[in-house]
Parts: sequence; structure tokens; C-alpha cells
Amino acid sequence: MTLPREADVTVNGLKLYYREWPGEGSPVILVHGASLNGAVWGPVAEALSPPRRVLAPDMRGHGDSQTPKSESELLNWEHDGEDIAAFLHALDLRDVTLVGHSAGGAWAVYGVAHAPDRVRALVLIDPLIRPVNPLGDRFGGQVSVAVDSAKHRRHLWPSRQEAAQELRGQPLHRSWRQDVFDLFIETALRDRQDGQVELKCSPETEALVHAGTNLVDVWPLLPKLEVPVLLVEVERTIVMLPHFVDEVFWRLRHPWREKLEGVGHYAPLEAPDKVAEALRQFLATLEAGFLPTFGQGRG
Repeated sequence: MTLPREADVTVNGLKLYYREWPGEGSPVILVHGASLNGAVWGPVAEALSPPRRVLAPDMRGHGDSQTPKSESELLNWEHDGEDIAAFLHALDLRDVTLVGHSAGGAWAVYGVAHAPDRVRALVLIDPLIRPVNPLGDRFGGQVSVAVDSAKHRRHLWPSRQEAAQELRGQPLHRSWRQDVFDLFIETALRDRQDGQVELKCSPETEALVHAGTNLVDVWPLLPKLEVPVLLVEVERTIVMLPHFVDEVFWRLRHPWREKLEGVGHYAPLEAPDKVAEALRQFLATLEAGFLPTFGQGRG
């Protein structure tokens, strides 16, 4: 197992913490989803590095990165994309393959929009991307449920062991591979001076991030993406119904599509080997000089 180097960099006035696995050539940046952190990408990163250089930041308000003081800076997901772009510039990363899961998929689209000269390819794993619904919640009530659940989520335990025992039994974490869950318990909780442990991503922060799902729209950006895009579907999605996947696919200029059988929305945490293999095949295809043009890039 390759242990990552851990560091931080200041972007847009916030300290952004990240992990880096050594390698050569064009870097791969892994962007986690809401309430998670960069550490959960560990097995995927280890499968890619070496030979590839892999980095996984904790996004604003998550993990060991700073939380902005203004609620609007958590609600507006475009700020996350600006952070990604600033991260690439701060570390002078070029020819990047940007990989985003869930909310991280939407953040990554914004990242490409703000740093198109730094990104050579984009991978979206069951991303939280849907067109605006003029009648309200584009996710059919899922967002309000997620916000309410986050607000009432338990975030404090007497010990790390008790936290692990309770969290492992929850539907959100039940399907995760054991080593990924262990990484989450190790890195997503902080030790308090009173001996207890608490989630680094507070219920208030998580609720605000979820609330942003309905407020930001990357839909108009899809036809403008000039880079190849791998759209990764999962068998048991909770966000990307088949007709939405089709709509995203046909809006892209250079789309590629793959479905992971037997896994759900948290594919990188449930089946990191399958995700890593999909990434390896996509990168090898690009390096062979093939540019998919099945989509029409229509608006």
C-alpha cells in the first residue's frame, strides 16, 4: 500500500487540504461528494498510482479543509468549481483528468468551466446533474429529505469505536467496502478535548451543501465542454435515472459511457476496483489517441 503525502494549499481565501499519491505524467484529480472527504478515494488512488500521479482534495467544509463563514459560499456550488480551478493553478497541474462523484461531478463540471486550459478529460460517476425544474425540486423531494436528515444527523459520540458501530449500521455506509469505511472513520472524525469524537463535516455544513443541489445548474455548461467525458452509470442509482443519463450524454461533445453492474450510487466506496478499472481503460483509450464523438453537444 502506498501512503499518500498530505499537505494543504490556500485557494480563494480558504485552506484546502489534499492527499497526493506519487506518479508520473498527467495527474488525476479525484473529487468526493457531499459529506465525504478525499481519503475515501484511497483504494482507487492506490490502484492508479503508480504509475499515475493522483491527488484528492477535501472540498470546502469537508474533512480538514476550511469551512467558509458565509452560508452562500456553501449553497453556491460554483464556488466549489472555483476551488478546483484555483487548486489546479496553485499546484500548477496541467493535462488533468478530473474525476467527480455525486455532487463532486457537478463541482467538477464547474471546475472545467473555470480552468478549461488545465483539464484534458472529465469523468462523472453517477453525478448530481439534472435540468432545472420550474416547478421546484428537480430531484423529486430527495433534496429536502437529505437536508432534513443532515440537520438531525448524530455527529457526536463517546468514542471512535461507538461511532463506527453506529455509522456502519446506517444505510448510507452499509454497502461501503470495509477498508473504505475504515478510512472514513479514521479521517472524517476529529478527537475533542473532552475525549469524545465528532464529525468534521458538521450537520449544518452538510445541510447547506445538500440545499445547494437545487440552487445551481450546470446543465447549460454541458454542451460547452470541449474535453472528452466519461459518464459512469451505476446499476442502483438514486440520482441519475436512465432518461437523465441519456440527456446528459447527448449534450456532451465528446462523450463516453460505461455502466458498472452490481453497485449503487456510492460506487467508488462500494467497488473501488471496478471504478479504478473503468478509469484505467478510459485513460488508455485517450492516450491511444481516440476521441469519442457520439454526442451532439446540443443545448
